[in-house]
Amino acid sequence: MNPVSFSAVFLISASLAAAPGTLWAQQSAPSPGKARNTVEGIAAIVNDEPISHLDLDHRLRFTLLTAGLPDTAETRRRLIPDVVQGLIDERLKAQEGKRLGIKAEKAEVESILHRMESQSGMSPGGMKTYLEKVGIALGTLTERIETDILWRQIVTRRYRRGIRISDEEVDEHLARIRANAGKPQSLAAEIFIAVEDPAKEREAAVLAARLVEQVRGGVPFRAIAQNFSHSPSAAVGGDLGWVSAGQLEPAADQALAALQPGQITPPVRGENGYYVLLLRERRAGSAMTDSEPVLTLHQVLVPLPPNPTPVQVRVQLAQAESLVSNAKSCADMEQAAKASGSPMSGSLGTVKLSSLPAESRGLVENLPVNTPSQALQAKDAFIVMMVCKREVPTADAEQRQRVLNMLIDERLQLGARQYLRDLRRAAFVDVRV
Repeated sequence: MNPVSFSAVFLISASLAAAPGTLWAQQSAPSPGKARNTVEGIAAIVNDEPISHLDLDHRLRFTLLTAGLPDTAETRRRLIPDVVQGLIDERLKAQEGKRLGIKAEKAEVESILHRMESQSGMSPGGMKTYLEKVGIALGTLTERIETDILWRQIVTRRYRRGIRISDEEVDEHLARIRANAGKPQSLAAEIFIAVEDPAKEREAAVLAARLVEQVRGGVPFRAIAQNFSHSPSAAVGGDLGWVSAGQLEPAADQALAALQPGQITPPVRGENGYYVLLLRERRAGSAMTDSEPVLTLHQVLVPLPPNPTPVQVRVQLAQAESLVSNAKSCADMEQAAKASGSPMSGSLGTVKLSSLPAESRGLVENLPVNTPSQALQAKDAFIVMMVCKREVPTADAEQRQRVLNMLIDERLQLGARQYLRDLRRAAFVDVRV
């Protein structure tokens, strides 16, 4: 929903230290009574590769720690299906990376780990010490980081070149933003549980309801979103930023509108799964102003004699059209300007669209770059213009880029989900817990 860069979408692990006061709560290692009775044996097999009970135990502890959940037998029982599925998916991604010859660079993994330590106020190596103190191997974290990096590379390699976002799509999205300008805005966050298989509808609904209970019981919304949400916004704790009425899909939009600041919704069934929404703050919307294009122009001017006859008009029009008939760039227009013999032909420099006379403005407002315009008959000449460059002021250009990035991310996410579904369907998976 919210624009999020594609690199951040998959590097969920890198954001786990974003709020050390809540995520890295001071906990001691679990007592033997709370630990699993055994950490030996096989929890699952994925294409002949085992996931051990030790792997599962460490991932459970990591999830309990980062989500701030109590380490009880009941909590573990509820978490096991989701944690096992997460480990299976990571193993499938790693196997696909190996098949394609793609690796996560050690330097990138270490860079992310060091950034997490810095954000948590730890010295270099502090993460390893801390995790070992609470009974978690550092590899539980680094393997997750490696898989996130690897999956980002795999998905980008497979889908990025085929994604084409047209100017019309960007314009359409910007038009919706402008239409919502002035409407109340909500500072919101989300947890999204996807329903990819109708047979798992009830399972997804139960999980969403359980997460609502955890948040209402005092577990930070951000921590739950980071660990359980299927949305790209999980990378930033579910944060959507400021959203306007009508920006979310209808069911989510209506549920959010009914909240007071600080409240969360019950699970809301959307088109592709269940939403849990948090309203942090609400404000009156601000108007959005359109930015004015700035054009770099060339012109060719063919003068008319005083009081021209119809024949003279036709001759000069034909000359103007002939001069620019093969012009495909402003360099060509410069040559045509010299051939015209008029000192008024040539570059007009860079001008705001609104500064042009009405007739000229109408000529170039929607004219494609490097295309000669139709010949305009002015009082004493025919004028042909060309837009060499069309620029949008920085604020609007940045907004267009944000929208473009968001649309690309959405396409990549769709591809990533389909890719993972295909890997699951083709895999041999034997779950033993």
